[in-house]
Amino acid sequence: MHNINNANHLGEFPGLQWTRKDSEELVVLYLNDYYRTLDEYYLREALQIAKDDGVDFDKVMRKVRFQLS
Repeated sequence: MHNINNANHLGEFPGLQWTRKDSEELVVLYLNDYYRTLDEYYLREALQIAKDDGVDFDKVMRKVRFQLS
C-alpha cells in the first residue's frame, strides 16, 4: 500500500511536537467541560492525561476553578 498523503515528514517539524503545555491546555478543556456538565467522564480523562503527561493536576484545577468563580 502506497502512502498517497506522504505524511512521513510530519514528525520532522518542531511545531508538531506534543508538549506538556499542550497537555495542560487539554486538561483545562476537560475540567471546564466537567464543571459545566458534572459528568465524571471529563474528570477521569483530565486526571489520566495529567498523570500520563506529568501535568500538575492540582495547580491546573485551582486555575480553572479560579477562572470560573
